[in-house]
Amino acid sequence: MDKLSDSQTPFTAKWLGYAGALPFLGLSAALFGTGDGISDIFLPSQISFALLSYGAIILSFLGGLHWGRAVTCPEDRLILSARMALIWSVSLSLTGWFALFLPLFWAAALLLAGFAAALTADLIWLKKGYWPYWMRGLRVQLSYVAMASMAVLAYQAIS
Repeated sequence: MDKLSDSQTPFTAKWLGYAGALPFLGLSAALFGTGDGISDIFLPSQISFALLSYGAIILSFLGGLHWGRAVTCPEDRLILSARMALIWSVSLSLTGWFALFLPLFWAAALLLAGFAAALTADLIWLKKGYWPYWMRGLRVQLSYVAMASMAVLAYQAIS
């Protein structure tokens, strides 16, 4: 297991990871009319759909991490099996896609649960050395942003 500390996360990974959090943060703020003019230009339903679809895309991306690992390291004994990683990978993508067909509250709740499940699984696999240690801090922080954004979306759907 790579024992680099979280502070040794590669700069590019940090920069791209945090940049990827901006749509979650900006769209969540726009739902409450506090975006930088976004809420003046777009309807709340458009902002909600943009946030929901971004969440679905990012959940699919998280699944893609496992697909990539499984196909590049099929004999890796650190994971249960490449087959399990492939199944997990596709389940996250399908969950995100399926959420797009649900009423807004349930869609946001499903994505929130998907992000929580993905984080839980990745923390287990990080502990087993499936990913480099530096990913831990980034995964936790970015997952919390995604989950909080889905909670904001769910709240907005019932308000």
